[in-house]
Amino acid sequence: MGTADHLPAVERWVLRLSAGLMLASLFLGSPRAQLGALCGALLSVLNSQLLSVLGQWGARGAAEGARLRLGMVLAAFQFKLGLIAALLFVTLRYLPVAPLWLLVGLSLLPLAICTRAIEYAMTGAKGDRNHHG
Repeated sequence: MGTADHLPAVERWVLRLSAGLMLASLFLGSPRAQLGALCGALLSVLNSQLLSVLGQWGARGAAEGARLRLGMVLAAFQFKLGLIAALLFVTLRYLPVAPLWLLVGLSLLPLAICTRAIEYAMTGAKGDRNHHG
């Protein structure tokens, strides 16, 4: 398993965790909490998909040795951060969301990254030819 497989795996984990959060919010939360969880989960899914696209674009640029493309990836990454921040501002300002549930939804991406790292350490590293351990 190569390192290019990690970003799609993180995307899958974000989707699984988002589904779990939405299910939990149906039973544990008010409508404001459910909306907060939904908005946070959607922002996490969007963030993971944009990271995957930028990562693949950057990997192709690095393989070709194109320094300009890597600079464009970094600029696009900064734009992505600004877009996520703007969407977060609009969500908090104009939607009746529960901030705690929104924060939990936003935390799904770091949780998915940690989950993928644990999954890889337990199973994937054994089959990786580049693993030196």
